[in-house]
Amino acid sequence: MIITMKKQANILAIEKVIKTFQEKGFDVHIKNGEGDLVIAVLGQGVDDVDFLVTERLPGVKKIDKGNEFFVENHGRFVEAWQYQRAHP
Repeated sequence: MIITMKKQANILAIEKVIKTFQEKGFDVHIKNGEGDLVIAVLGQGVDDVDFLVTERLPGVKKIDKGNEFFVENHGRFVEAWQYQRAHP
């Protein structure tokens, strides 16, 4: 699943999305740089996530159920803990 955050999303909103999925056992990767901040949520069962609830998380712009963007841009993502360390 690919989650695109709104440009005005603050670090607290980003952290909320990260923790929401980490607490459910998913791997979370972040792509930050040119354009929007993108969160890739990976793991078994991601297709069962309630997308309506996820879309209501603060700062979420849109959700794509597929992971093609992550596959194509894998080298441009970092693991969530690396992003969090750089943005305390």
